[in-house]
Amino acid sequence: MTRYRKSLCSILIFAMLIAIFPIASYSANEIKIIESGGYCESAYVKWTGGEGLGSTNVYWKKSGTANYTKIDPELIREYPNYFRADIPGLAAGEYTLRIVPVINGAENENGAVETNALSVNAYTREGFAFSLQSPVGTTNGGYNADGTPKSKQGE
Repeated sequence: MTRYRKSLCSILIFAMLIAIFPIASYSANEIKIIESGGYCESAYVKWTGGEGLGSTNVYWKKSGTANYTKIDPELIREYPNYFRADIPGLAAGEYTLRIVPVINGAENENGAVETNALSVNAYTREGFAFSLQSPVGTTNGGYNADGTPKSKQGE
């Protein structure tokens, strides 16, 4: 019976160590925002840390709204000394960006960090393609006049 208890105890200790390992490894690689800002209908954030986490998810929300929108992973890049995410297609206003580490395939909300409010300004569109005198109105391509992406093809 004693041998059985020792084995069971060893298994439980091993299981507990595995359960806390991601938290312990994360604390050594805490995410720290080093730069963020807003510019012409876009925002960005740079951060350090998170090495060995697997990945991070980045979200944005406009001030005054409750829900965050996740950006595409292709907008997140790794450089030798930092990570950077760019979010194009934002209308003018105040935004908050959120970085959430992913550990073992699951988001770790305890390790999430947010930027302060970022000001995004409108891009000045000038010239014939944006003139009221243009025979076709405006030609914004894949974007609406406020800089946000068009929701449907052919709008």
